[in-house]
Amino acid sequence: MNDEDIANGCRLCGTYGIKITPPRFGISRENYVFDKEKNIIAMGLSSIKFMNKKSSLQLYEVGRSNKYDCFVDVLYDVDKETSVNTRQRDILIKVDYFKEFGDVI
Repeated sequence: MNDEDIANGCRLCGTYGIKITPPRFGISRENYVFDKEKNIIAMGLSSIKFMNKKSSLQLYEVGRSNKYDCFVDVLYDVDKETSVNTRQRDILIKVDYFKEFGDVI
């Protein structure tokens, strides 16, 4: 609800060995989500300007339904299977949403 609640939640996660990560491809949805297998809480895409619920859910489905060896294949599917526009895609790249495919810079 406020900054103090967030700080307390982060400390509690640390106590339990749970890592909080920025939004991540194949994990994040609109809101924060816990990935039990990886023991992380990934921030939601709603925390990113210009993102919306529909795009968030579509990205999640693309990321969870497919395994990728090449980032170009990810971009192709994001373009063909989601409503994500170029502005949203560029922002996601800049905030390292696709980190598992390498560094942006």
